[in-house]
Parts: sequence; structure tokens; C-alpha cells
Amino acid sequence: VYPPARAVAPTRSRRHVRMSLGTPQDHVVIVQASRCEAWKGHHLLLEALAHVRTIPGWTWWIVGGAQRPDEAAYVAELRDAAHRHGIADRITWLGQRPDVATLLAAADVYCQANVQPEPFGLAFVEALAAGLPVVSVRHGGVMEIVDDSCARLVPPGDVDALASTLAVLIADAELRRTLAAAAPPRARAVAEARSQSERLHAVLAAMGHSSLELAG
Repeated sequence: VYPPARAVAPTRSRRHVRMSLGTPQDHVVIVQASRCEAWKGHHLLLEALAHVRTIPGWTWWIVGGAQRPDEAAYVAELRDAAHRHGIADRITWLGQRPDVATLLAAADVYCQANVQPEPFGLAFVEALAAGLPVVSVRHGGVMEIVDDSCARLVPPGDVDALASTLAVLIADAELRRTLAAAAPPRARAVAEARSQSERLHAVLAAMGHSSLELAG
């Protein structure tokens, strides 16, 4: 039984969001929305994007801000690495936001390259519900959430594979549209709120019945 999730309608248009963030309308926006912790793989994605820095027309939105001193230090390291790799001007640091669903709807690809397995990964479901293709790493909960119809998974820690996958998606608008079209149905199949709530109720009811039988 997966956590129930529901699609949240964006509160502003894609055009308005991009204008407010200074992102060109024709850029391919790669977005990650997560805590600023090293295991969430920001540094791996940064290295992969450094590999494709000569490809024009992409921007990386990082949604989520530091909540503890160690996370603040991690963000500072990421910013320094972005400058070293020459891609600081391709990154928009959005910090903590109350409008994540709206930001997702204004992006083009969701990428989160976890370096440790994610227990489940509700952010992936939310990205699918927003109509985004997912790029991630082949381990952890994401393997139960996505399939080839809506996502591309790469081997853990493989910067070259991640960079190649992103390069293809940046260049191929038709592939992005195809994966995006399959994303919301996949989100509903995995974690539609009503069906998952009903499944949870059935499991708990069965457990209660078994407990009564044992007590009897």
C-alpha cells in the first residue's frame, strides 16, 4: 500500500512562473524538489549537467532550502561546484516554496539522482502527476513508482549515463511529450488517493479480524 497522493492544480500559468523566475520560455527546465541533503544526489546531477554545459537552452531549478547547519554547508558546496563547472548561471535556487505543484507544472523534466535508495519517494509521484518525465537512479522506491513509459532510470552513481540521458531529453521534445503523456496515468495507478485509502482500510480491517481470531 503506497502513500495516497493527489494531483494539485497549479495556481499560476507556466508562462507567468517562468517570467517571474527569469527563465526563458523556450528553455528545457530540469527541476528537483527535495530536502537539501547529500543523499538526494544534487551533486551527482550537477556533475552530469556540467557534462552537457555546451548544450544550449536548459535551466536547472532547485526547489528546497537548507533547514539545518549541515544542509546550509551542503548548499554552499553545491554553489561553489556550480561556479567551478561554469554552470552557475544555468541554475535557479528557489529555496523553500509553498507552490511546488505550480513550479513542477512549469518545468519539463524531473530529475533526482539519489545516491542512496529512497524508501518510497512521494516527490516522484507528484512530478508524474504534474505531467513530468522522471529521470532517476535505478534503486530504491522509484523503481516501484515509474516504468519505461514515463521515466528513464540510470545505474547508481553513473554520471555519464545521467548526462547522456539528460542530453537526449533536452534535445528531443517529442520524447519529452511522449513520456509526459504517460506520467499522470502512472501516478494515478501507483498512488491515487481513493484507491490507496481503500487498500489501506482493507489491510487494517484484515489485521483487526486476524487479531480477533487469535484472541478468541
